[in-house]
Parts: sequence; structure tokens; C-alpha cells
Amino acid sequence: MLLRDFTIQLISQSPHLSATLTVADFVRFASLAAEVEHRAGVSLRLTPTRIPVLPFLEEALSVQFPFDHLQDLWRMTFPFLHACRMDTTMTIRDLGLQHNFTTKLPERFLRAPLSHCVICSNNNSHALHVHTRLNGYLHDIDGVHPVQTVILSCSNPRCDTQYRPSYYTRNSSRYYYTKAMGRDDDYVQVNCHYYMTTRMAYMFHVLQMLGHVSHFNLVNWYNMVFVDEANTNLF
Repeated sequence: MLLRDFTIQLISQSPHLSATLTVADFVRFASLAAEVEHRAGVSLRLTPTRIPVLPFLEEALSVQFPFDHLQDLWRMTFPFLHACRMDTTMTIRDLGLQHNFTTKLPERFLRAPLSHCVICSNNNSHALHVHTRLNGYLHDIDGVHPVQTVILSCSNPRCDTQYRPSYYTRNSSRYYYTKAMGRDDDYVQVNCHYYMTTRMAYMFHVLQMLGHVSHFNLVNWYNMVFVDEANTNLF
């Protein structure tokens, strides 16, 4: 169905909804409803008029229009919900690093939580600029994910401070960000190109304490499960 035809249908069948529905609300509804229909459509016998999941959609989307208008929206979009579904995570994972792409799209971009230099900028006058981009890998409990490290530098030519995702460096010293500075606690930087999520570090810690697993066996286990036979996209 063309967008033009859907708009005409929406105006004719639910005028009040067409006058209050925003583009953002429609996109959010279509994305979530498509996933719900994909997962529960057969088991819950969902149809244009049988909609036991409407209370969930209303709660999840925090819609700003009456409940009966949500029913209208489901009824009109149901015929093409299956075509609206896209697994964005897997799409980026599978296609983001195509060699023919000039600009690659890794699964995550890791950068400093700051936008201005904390050393020479008392009034936030010296913004941070991109200095270098380094490809890397984030190790998590569900496998290895390609990431890009964005290293920033101060715009003041007399300042040599460089800002990495977990810390900044100045005069050969390393300073880690505090929580007040916006530190990201989801991962730790192991070295220049490799990261580990904090939940995986915690899992390794627990396995060593409770399972008495050696470092050597932990590495072998992780590689056997998530690396050796895994289809991990590489830069």
C-alpha cells in the first residue's frame, strides 16, 4: 500500500485519529505492533478485530489519543504489519561492515562522555574534535561485537589532551572519567582495540570464584562458544 493511500484511508475511516496522530507515534506503533504480531500472532490468534494485546501496546507506547483510536490504528495497519518488521540489530550486525561501503556501520561507537576540554576550558570554550577513529571489538556474554573507538582532542592547539572512551590522557598520564563526568559503566577498555562488557567481566569473576575455573579455561571456553564457529563480522 502506498503511503498516500493509507493516509486517505486513515482520514476517511478515523478522522479524529488522523488529526492527532504524529509521525513519531505512528512509526513507534508500527515497529512495536509488527514485532508483537510476529511473535504472538499465531499463538494469540491476532486479527484486525481480535486484539488482546492492545492494553500492552497502550502501556508501552504511552499513546496520547483515546483507546478506541488505537483499535482503529491496529485494524488499518494489520494487513501489512508483517512487512513492517525489521530486526535492526541483526541488520546492522550482518550488513554494517560491507567492504563496498565507504562509511562502515559497526554495532557501537564508543567515545568520551565529554564535549569540551576539562583541562584548558574553564568556560567550555574549547570543544572536542574527532582526532582518530580505531576499529575494535567488544566482548560480551552473547559474543563478539565490532565497534569503533572515536578518539577526541581539544580544539586548543596548545593542548595535547586526548579523550578516549574510558579515560583521557595528558603528559603521558591516564585519567579515568568519574560518574559525574558521565562515565559509561557498561564496558571496560582492555587495550587499544579490545573491550569487555562489565557483565562479562562479572561472569568471569563468578566462574573463577564458584567454579574454580582457570584463566586459561575461561578463554578456551569463550573462544569455543563465541569465536571459533561464530560468524562474527570483521573489519
